[in-house]
Amino acid sequence: MKLTREMMEKAKTAKSMQELLEMAKAENIELSAEEAEKAFEKLNKSGELSDDELDNVSAGCYESGDTPKFSVGQHVGVCAGRGHAPARILSVSDEKHDGWCKNKQWIYSIKFDQGGEIRNDVYEDNIIEWND
Repeated sequence: MKLTREMMEKAKTAKSMQELLEMAKAENIELSAEEAEKAFEKLNKSGELSDDELDNVSAGCYESGDTPKFSVGQHVGVCAGRGHAPARILSVSDEKHDGWCKNKQWIYSIKFDQGGEIRNDVYEDNIIEWND
């Protein structure tokens, strides 16, 4: 079963590992006590970020893989100000291009669901998987 955004938001409200286990059970999600403990710790983490976590949020130099991460027709979320907006991939560049810090990335053409705006210059690091 794929977790939805709503499920993740609900899980963040759990006050204890036991409550998280009960929520998972109510959604027919198999979760061991050990998995629930790890998930609860991640959902309620405070303090300093690890180097990997910091790289993920600091707009560091993301480098695309050898093949595009997203495919034509795929429904995705595109960075849009204070969040992500749903969009559809229309095309992907034939080769990787230099990003803002000279990192190589695939460039996508997308069409936003709301309003139908088309953008032809969306770098891969500005796109996330989107669950309907």
